[in-house]
Amino acid sequence: MATNKIKLAAFDMDGTLLNDKKEITPKTEKVLKELQKQGVELAFITGRVYVSPYYYAKVHGLDLMIAATNGSHVVDKNGNVIYEAKLDKETVNKVLDLLKDTGFYFHLYPIDGLITSEENSSNPLSEIHGRMPEGYEDKMRRVILPYDELYKIDDDIYKIIIITDDNEARLKFRELLDKEGIFNSSSWHNNIEITSFKGTKKYGVEAMLKNLEISWDDVWAFGDNENDLPMLHLAGHPFIMGNATDEIKKESRATVVGDNDEEGVANALIKEFNLNC
Repeated sequence: MATNKIKLAAFDMDGTLLNDKKEITPKTEKVLKELQKQGVELAFITGRVYVSPYYYAKVHGLDLMIAATNGSHVVDKNGNVIYEAKLDKETVNKVLDLLKDTGFYFHLYPIDGLITSEENSSNPLSEIHGRMPEGYEDKMRRVILPYDELYKIDDDIYKIIIITDDNEARLKFRELLDKEGIFNSSSWHNNIEITSFKGTKKYGVEAMLKNLEISWDDVWAFGDNENDLPMLHLAGHPFIMGNATDEIKKESRATVVGDNDEEGVANALIKEFNLNC
């Protein structure tokens, strides 16, 4: 297949482009740069807060577009914001009300870090490790406030993530959110992600397509979980990782490639484009 037919290669990060150590391997970097040389536009389409994919791109010398927080904050290659779908203050406060007595770990995502409560501050999940490239942890802002102070923050919030190993409680909370009309999805077996209804990867990629003046037929999309499905269902060339669950593989209706920890994305691109990497 000729690369000039492919206009945008869009990659989820965790469980997809990154290995289990949260790294872009040298082989994967080489493949991405070879695609760029051939004129293919690249994009990170991730649930991560914007500052994280920004520094991954910087560290690896990649010139690409970024859809952060599941597509609610989209930036072109020149750093210009081309789409936003923030959570409104009423929704943020409603979620805080619902979370107050659950004991769930959670944090709020502005564009440059995470905000959590003092009650959560001792939880290992509040640490920056794994969220940034090694050596760049200090570039992510971390704010810890008394619970009631969370209602008073001035930051624009693009996503709220909730994490619990109690799957029954997690599913019941998702049912509660649905009942309250609060849009939610998931990117891992133990989390809930809350964004605006128009803050999904579908809308994030659509903003890029409008910017590039191309269609979904020109998109290669790689993902591994529920929050990737909106873009996989529309992409002309959808790929699902081997490490995805059988349920997600079936629902994605996408071509299955190798695991993220075995450079599945890189190997798939090498095969499809006959790259010499």
